[in-house]
Amino acid sequence: MMTPHDEGRALDAAWEAVDGGDPEGALVALEPLSARGDAPPEAALIACLAWLDLGEPLRAQALLAVAAPGIEEDDLDLRWATASVDLALWRVAEAREGFESIASEEPSPAALMRLALAEDLLGNPEAADRAMERAAAVDSDLALTPRLSGDDFESVVQRAARELPPPFHDRLDEIAVVIDPVPSLELGRSQPADTPPDALGLFVGPSDLDRHPELSGVPSPTIYLYQRNIERACRSVEELEAEIRITLLHEFGHALGFDEDGVDALGLG
Repeated sequence: MMTPHDEGRALDAAWEAVDGGDPEGALVALEPLSARGDAPPEAALIACLAWLDLGEPLRAQALLAVAAPGIEEDDLDLRWATASVDLALWRVAEAREGFESIASEEPSPAALMRLALAEDLLGNPEAADRAMERAAAVDSDLALTPRLSGDDFESVVQRAARELPPPFHDRLDEIAVVIDPVPSLELGRSQPADTPPDALGLFVGPSDLDRHPELSGVPSPTIYLYQRNIERACRSVEELEAEIRITLLHEFGHALGFDEDGVDALGLG
């Protein structure tokens, strides 16, 4: 039987893991609590955040529903989890409201960057830039977030394509490459659990392994690159150009028929 001291240590270890970017470690730390029928709401809240980090928003939403009744509604961690679940499941207006509320109370770079993403998703790039300016005022490293013109971004994409060996270059020429600011609301809401709002790129359509002469009624193979998301993830033009290349090749790997593990094995993760 766990003592209150043991419970506190488990929760502290789980918080440390999830805050340190180790969601699997957080879930491991919570296992002794999860095995109990009376685990504290805080354990469900931490698990919610961990599953969000692992790209499982529906599982996170279920855990949030368990946690919320037992936690004060103005608790900052609960509000963060709620806004994050809203964003992950493409309830973007609600997420924007949640992150704006958090940022007005505690203007952390993380909250402001999430706010910027929500504004971009809602088609408000000027508001997104203002949120990033507020984030840069808190963390000067964010002032280095690079921006490229549409033409310059496309030039980097073309250079990356030319670097491919001829057989792959020729195949890439047959696939549409579309540069959008961020994923569209229509796309995200049609498959909310499979399209992260902060995705850097996405492949849509049949891969080379799925193509069939009689296949019809499916979208043409298309690689989407999300310029604003890629820019937000980088801190220099050099890093940005490298990320554009990595994202293009990653999605091209999916077009060839590789899953995430296969793409990672090719060094394109």
